[in-house]
Amino acid sequence: MPESIEIMQVDEASFQDAVISRSYQTPVLVDFWAEWCAPCKVLMPVLESVVESFNGKVALVKVNTDEQQALAQTFGIRSLPTVKLFKRGTVVGEVMGAQPESAIRAMIEPHLERASDQLCADAIIARESGDLDRAVELLNQAVGDDPENLRLYPELLEVCLARDDLEAANAILASLPRGIDAEEIEPLRARIRVANQAAGGGADEQALRAKLEDNPEDHDARFALSATLAGAARYEEALDELLAILRKSCGYNDGAARKSILDIFQLLGNGGPVVSHYRSQLASTLN
Repeated sequence: MPESIEIMQVDEASFQDAVISRSYQTPVLVDFWAEWCAPCKVLMPVLESVVESFNGKVALVKVNTDEQQALAQTFGIRSLPTVKLFKRGTVVGEVMGAQPESAIRAMIEPHLERASDQLCADAIIARESGDLDRAVELLNQAVGDDPENLRLYPELLEVCLARDDLEAANAILASLPRGIDAEEIEPLRARIRVANQAAGGGADEQALRAKLEDNPEDHDARFALSATLAGAARYEEALDELLAILRKSCGYNDGAARKSILDIFQLLGNGGPVVSHYRSQLASTLN
């Protein structure tokens, strides 16, 4: 074992400090193993080599599952070896079996702190304080220095939305690098689609309502009204208008009304009483 690596054998009593608490400072790789497990012995030097190469940016601990059965049960260990990566108190990666070094690196690298992460953190502070120009400056520097840091792009989109710069937001979405976390980026995609629809409405709310008074079957006007309402964060009113379109024309504009409803659900977190109510309304409308 390389002398530069300190590997702890942790038990149930020490797990909180050695893994959970420590993972708020640096990612922690946890190797669940057993003495009788031959693949565990194959994997261990691979883990040591990878961790050593990161020069203290990731920690490595071991859990003997024969001796620590409660921990193995808590973390759902079903086969050995299982390696879990903890960051900020939660599991952010996992591999099972005797994996090659490339697989271990691929799991760890997205979660290592980089110099550009600090620029991104400073940009978030600037955005939240209202200094959007400074936020853009910091993020442009971060992306220029480290374009492979996928964590930068969601914040870049957040700043574009805060600045109402849809042209930049659309350009960024069109050129996102591969590997972006879908769970993180999809709500932003939905917000940008809603913003695009609101920007393309072509008339103010009162003008659109006047059109609908003259012709309640004007689905284009109703769709534009829904976009205007959603753009003003009046989501329930927007959903009502979209459902009205679906009740009359389920296939309107190649499913645009249904897609917009799903985008609003995404904006609302895909949960809660409002989404539950309108999801039920959508289901009954489509049946």
